[in-house]
Amino acid sequence: LNELILSKTPATGPGVYAEYIKNCDLYKHGLFFFTAAIFPGGTSTAGALQFLLYDLAHNVEARQAVINDPKLARNAVAESLRYNTATSRFLRTVKQPVKIQNTLIPAETRVAVCLDSANRDPEHWDTPDVFDIYRNNSKSISFGHGMHTCIAQVITREVLISVLNLFLSKFPDYTIIPDSSEFEYLMTAPGNFDFVTNLQIIRP
Repeated sequence: LNELILSKTPATGPGVYAEYIKNCDLYKHGLFFFTAAIFPGGTSTAGALQFLLYDLAHNVEARQAVINDPKLARNAVAESLRYNTATSRFLRTVKQPVKIQNTLIPAETRVAVCLDSANRDPEHWDTPDVFDIYRNNSKSISFGHGMHTCIAQVITREVLISVLNLFLSKFPDYTIIPDSSEFEYLMTAPGNFDFVTNLQIIRP
């Protein structure tokens, strides 16, 4: 069964997808395709929470603003989802030849659609590399777009908001190690995002 599953999912294109297929040990077990479909939201929500707490740990003024006014937790969640998009990519098959920025992508090519890159596109965002909880995030595609919008995004947002306010009420002065430059990542079974495996929260 394992060989049959893997034979149906070849890496036909370059980039993240091919790298994942060839190098991820988890992928060698075809049954992960089924478990990933059963538990898709838990890992992505946990990943979003990791980055949310990290972003606020390194933006003290924004964190204090949320502590002073818990209603701003919604803004902080929206900005963190844009700034460090947890579910950063989706794998798609090109159905017909298409040219993107002078690069021709043949039909049937497997590609990774990078939401995190789009959420920092300087052509669509002012100061995209600045964490700003007062930003208008209506253009964010952290949960996809159109017919591919995440069906559980409302639940995810509310969970993150509730957990953030509860966490800050208990540990307002927390710190996080290590710095993002030292993060160690594990690519999840669906290949949609990388989970930080060495992030540690320290309370005073």
